[in-house]
Amino acid sequence: MIGTAFSVLIRLELAGPGLQFLAGDHQLFNVIISAHALIMIFFMVMPGLVGGFGNYFLPVQMGAPDWKYLFRKIRNITTENKSSNLGSYLAGLWEGDGHIWIPKNTHSPSGKKYNPHFVITFDDKQYPFIFMLKSLIGGTIRHKKDNHAYTLSITSISGLINIINLLNGLLRTPKLNKFNQLIDWINNNTNSNFIKHNPDLSDIRNNAWFSGFTDADGSFDIRISLIETGALKNRIAARYRLEQRMIDPETKESYESIFNLISLGFGVNLSTTVHNENINYYLISISSNKSRLLLVDYFKKYPLFSSKYLNYIDWLACHNFIISGYHLTDLGRNKALQLKEGMNSKRIYYNWDHLDLLNSY
Repeated sequence: MIGTAFSVLIRLELAGPGLQFLAGDHQLFNVIISAHALIMIFFMVMPGLVGGFGNYFLPVQMGAPDWKYLFRKIRNITTENKSSNLGSYLAGLWEGDGHIWIPKNTHSPSGKKYNPHFVITFDDKQYPFIFMLKSLIGGTIRHKKDNHAYTLSITSISGLINIINLLNGLLRTPKLNKFNQLIDWINNNTNSNFIKHNPDLSDIRNNAWFSGFTDADGSFDIRISLIETGALKNRIAARYRLEQRMIDPETKESYESIFNLISLGFGVNLSTTVHNENINYYLISISSNKSRLLLVDYFKKYPLFSSKYLNYIDWLACHNFIISGYHLTDLGRNKALQLKEGMNSKRIYYNWDHLDLLNSY
């Protein structure tokens, strides 16, 4: 508007011979011309050229069809440059509660293009956690009311490539087979050339994979034994449990190797159990002082992020009671009982402040 006003003044002054509107102030006339030039060049022409050509060339240079995908690509590059903690954590989370759908055909009969779906499922109490994950890796959140669950689905090519960059080489279970099928699809349908890896057999305590797997399938509980009269015994236990099917239903491969790694890492025996219509499960149970101390040290380094973090904090308090002997006192037993009554399905209050750590993980 200012540049236009200066332009109008210049044209009015030059519209006729002699003096017109500036009363012969030639210095003012020169200032108006210079100001008009500066404003039009630096506040219109240059922004217009940079914005116009940038809007076209930058997405092309980044391999994105338009600015929407460019911003997503830039975000993905930022995610890729983060430490491997996020990748190993997501690997464990997905291997616990995720799946991948690979299309058999590239297009539907109507011509719509099919992409693979990378999906992680959560119970419906985890929405703040899911929303934080979405801000980091993108995707779409869907609410499955009938199943009391949410899913985070990633279907865009750029999003799937980002997931491969984050998780590749960090997977440990039979689900790696499906992940490698995703790599094959991406390699065949894009200019990518991802390398497929074998299962990660490194020490289970070396990265955040076990933390993510726990957020998916692990549990914490406090056990307080009672005598027949209902009075509390001195027997109080803080226990961690992890269960998984022995055989993956899709690949028909065993989870034995990864559960052996977990049992070895925390110094416990690998057990088996049968339930849910005679399905065989591997079971890890951590309840001894020595094994709990290893678990506590691990979660200090690689924290949980779902609401199970809150159960872990209550479990940790009981663990400290046991280590110090405080659980042998009447007050200690009562506090342990209070913790037990507010955990897992009995929890009614949720604090999500711990998600701030995930944003910088």
